[in-house]
Amino acid sequence: MNSNLTSLGVSYEVKTFLIEEGKSLPFTPPVPLILFNTSPHAFSIFGGENESKKVKKGEIIILSPGFPCSFLSEKKIDIMTLSIPDISLLYYKYISPFLIKKKRKKELLFSLKMNTYITSLIEQIHLYKEDNVLFAELPKIKTIELFILLKHSYKAENLFCFFYPVLTGEYQFIGQVLSLCQEINTVDELANRMNLSLSSFNRKFQSSFNISPYKWMIKKKTEKVYNAIIESESPLKQVADEVGFSSLSQMIDYCKKHIGMTPGEIRKQRKSIPDMN
Repeated sequence: MNSNLTSLGVSYEVKTFLIEEGKSLPFTPPVPLILFNTSPHAFSIFGGENESKKVKKGEIIILSPGFPCSFLSEKKIDIMTLSIPDISLLYYKYISPFLIKKKRKKELLFSLKMNTYITSLIEQIHLYKEDNVLFAELPKIKTIELFILLKHSYKAENLFCFFYPVLTGEYQFIGQVLSLCQEINTVDELANRMNLSLSSFNRKFQSSFNISPYKWMIKKKTEKVYNAIIESESPLKQVADEVGFSSLSQMIDYCKKHIGMTPGEIRKQRKSIPDMN
């Protein structure tokens, strides 16, 4: 169990945290967060502008990043959380196109009652976590499954209210960045595609991601290179070509600089990864 909310990561991640009986627990989410109350008892969330919400047993709720709030429960309970860094991108891909456009009430704290489909999925995710099977791409896969089930399970107006906390301009910006970065390799090109000057883009990016766009793109590229080397059985020269290097020597230099190992040394790490078959 994880009782320290500040340790929640910035990737797809399933964690649990503890709310002590009668004790207020302050928290500001670092990334968009879905909370699942699978405990027998309710808990309350208190936010700014006198906003409050009681989350009952079997309900789920979204918290936006940077939203200062506190939790309070009359009983000691565990809450399961799902961190979704690109939540707005998933919303606009899997849910928004299917919703009827109309004026809806906007709420920062709106919960949904879990139905059989959602409850079954959450039980499966919890089992995976307990058995240490929830790693690599599996949390993202189960998140996409969750979005598909949400779309088919609830009314349009309820889904809009549920997702509203993460549909701000900032998170539309984040969703655009995460979508475009799949095909763009430079900060200049990314700013141009988003119709922003480089200085405006840099300011907005730093504010949204808490890192410079250049460092972020290096980090994303490094993850891509590392995963390609680890997961592929292809010769390293072919891997270098697939991830955009002009030669194997260029990929070797890049790995030494940003990972601290050669591609060959990285590939040897596969021996230490447990075989789950």
